[in-house]
Amino acid sequence: VIGVGPSGSVPTTSTDGTTNGNAEQIPTAILTLAVTQQEAEKIIYAQGKATPATYTGLYLALMNAKSKVVAGAPGVDGANLFR
Repeated sequence: VIGVGPSGSVPTTSTDGTTNGNAEQIPTAILTLAVTQQEAEKIIYAQGKATPATYTGLYLALMNAKSKVVAGAPGVDGANLFR
């Protein structure tokens, strides 16, 4: 873990996508991790499976001259998540 950002909360949403103002608040935090491209793909894939289908995320990378990124890499799916 490189850093932990400020935490907050987001309102829960119902199955029809509406936000209930009286709903329980879910705490959130921002983590910055030092991982390889393949490890990042696994984290993003697993995170997508754990959140509602309506969630859309934005992912950024901290890179330097030693970073190795492969464009067009095969990616991660359920068949190769734990390889």
